[in-house]
Amino acid sequence: MSYQIYYDRQFIKINDKEFIPITLDGANNCTEFDYFTGREKRERNLRLNRYFAKDIITTQKELEQVIEDMRKRYQNNYENYSDDRFCSFASTQLNGRGVSYNAFKSYYIGGIKTAKTVEELKKYYMNVNIYVYGGYSNEYYEKYNKTDMSMTVETTEELIKSIDKLKEYYKNTPITFSVAIDGNENSLKLMRQSERVVKEKKRVETDHFFTVSMAGFGYVSKCTRRGIKYSPYSTGGKKYRTEKEVLKRVKHLKKRYSQREFTPVKVDEPTTFLV
Repeated sequence: MSYQIYYDRQFIKINDKEFIPITLDGANNCTEFDYFTGREKRERNLRLNRYFAKDIITTQKELEQVIEDMRKRYQNNYENYSDDRFCSFASTQLNGRGVSYNAFKSYYIGGIKTAKTVEELKKYYMNVNIYVYGGYSNEYYEKYNKTDMSMTVETTEELIKSIDKLKEYYKNTPITFSVAIDGNENSLKLMRQSERVVKEKKRVETDHFFTVSMAGFGYVSKCTRRGIKYSPYSTGGKKYRTEKEVLKRVKHLKKRYSQREFTPVKVDEPTTFLV
């Protein structure tokens, strides 16, 4: 059975209310060659699926309505329809797994928050392209006295004007076009990594700290798959800066190891924390 897999999203921002919902997706039964790994993988393209934005540029309200209409259609067509199995009826998956109606809707709507303009995407070497769907022969263009007007745009203003221009140019013909971003999952990953703000930690000196005592053994230093590691000395246990932090840890330990007795302990020894 063929279905569509959504791997990522990167909407194009037009203004505060309008955007183009670009997603990184592809069919499960089609493959392509990955030049980064030298292996074959499932196809994926960073493009607009015009089903979700018939006029290309859309709004949150319009996008929500498209997704709600999908839901109503499945409810009417399938007696066993369930919101929890929405993706099964829509023949889609998010990152390789089926999800509920709410999760699918949140995935699409969530893309609005991270939308970027044409100019912002260019800073990360991702161009925005308007492309005419393939499969049209020269004879087909000659029949309607048209040409392939695919192009790369440089600004948001040019994108808006070009979309309007091509709509008028291909009016009254079956020739259609869409919008794509010249990039892939690696491009998106690098862009987000470069935007990530790393919080610089500073040293804080205190005259005491908290730790966790395990009755009959000592002070908890850490937990592993094989069990609890502990120290006979309070200074060897894991240190917590605040009482709130150690109480939260005790609660977690009691839930995980219900047969053991854990107690928060305040140790009046100077220490340093990175916060």
